[in-house]
Formats: sequence, C-alpha cells, structure tokens
Amino acid sequence: MSHRGWTSRAWHRTQVGVLLAMAILAAAYGCRSKEMRTNEEDWRAIEAIVSGMEQAWAKGDGQAWAGHFAANADFTVWFGLYLSGRDSIAAAHQQIFDSFYRNTKLRLEVRDLRFLRPDVAVVHLNGWVANQGEEFSEQPHIVPVAILTKDGGQWRIAVFHNTKNTVQEHLGKGDIRK
Repeated sequence: MSHRGWTSRAWHRTQVGVLLAMAILAAAYGCRSKEMRTNEEDWRAIEAIVSGMEQAWAKGDGQAWAGHFAANADFTVWFGLYLSGRDSIAAAHQQIFDSFYRNTKLRLEVRDLRFLRPDVAVVHLNGWVANQGEEFSEQPHIVPVAILTKDGGQWRIAVFHNTKNTVQEHLGKGDIRK
C-alpha cells in the first residue's frame, strides 16, 4: 500500500520521525521558555537595581547608593579613582552628594544586558546627570559597565566601571594619546 508514491513503511517512519522531532522541539521550547522566564525575572531585578540607583542619587543617599553593591565590590570612577568595598563606595558617593552633585538627578538607561552565566550579568549603561528641575542632555555624560552577580537569589553589583562619554570629542582621531 502506498500514500502518494510512498510505501506504507516509509510513510510510517516519516510520521514517527516528524512526531519525534515535534516532541523534541516542544521539550526544547519548554526548557527555553523556562530559561527565558528566569532571564525576564533577572532582567526585572537588574532594572530595579538601576532604578534604585537613580532614586538613591536623587535623595543624595550614599548608603542607599552603595546598598546595590556587593560588600567587596570594585568601583572605578570616570577619572580613574578606584574604590574598593561597599563602605568606600558609600563614603565617596556621600561626599559628592553633599558637594558638587548636591541637588542633581541621575538617569540611567540599560543599553545592553547579557548573562554570562545564570548568576553573572554584564550591563552596559548610558547615564545622564542634570540639576534638579533641568532637562537631561541629548548625549549621555557617562557610559558605565557593571558586572552583577546573583548570590542567594539577590543581584548585586560586583564591578562598576564608570567611563566619561567622550565619543563626540574623540571621534575620528583614532589615537588614544591625543
């Protein structure tokens, strides 16, 4: 017996193969779907950290700012100053909140987020600083990179490298020494 030129046995094997492929895809989609849900949950948790940083900045609260960092976090300021540990990060930020960044606001935008492992993420940000009541500029002032780790179900910033955005100033020069 044949089905449009197929032998019964060949037709049966093809149907079994198609069903097997569909089962494999369904199982893979189910696993991927769970992974995607986890990443969505992690993405939201990381976005909450970014939002919390903006809120801490607006309040001028160095402790709240540093609360988003791991106890042994590394922080490199845009001009090269290196801070080690949450306490140093809190103290340094309280100093700037009490002086030249008093009455300012910060806007951070996630430019890219990539999970290196389920418990490690690298986040590229765009950042703007403006005086309270003023609009943010079109171009970001800073383009930080943060590495976050998930420990005990909670995300914290392990490494934060703040970089001043000088793309427009240096575009086309090609030589870092100039």
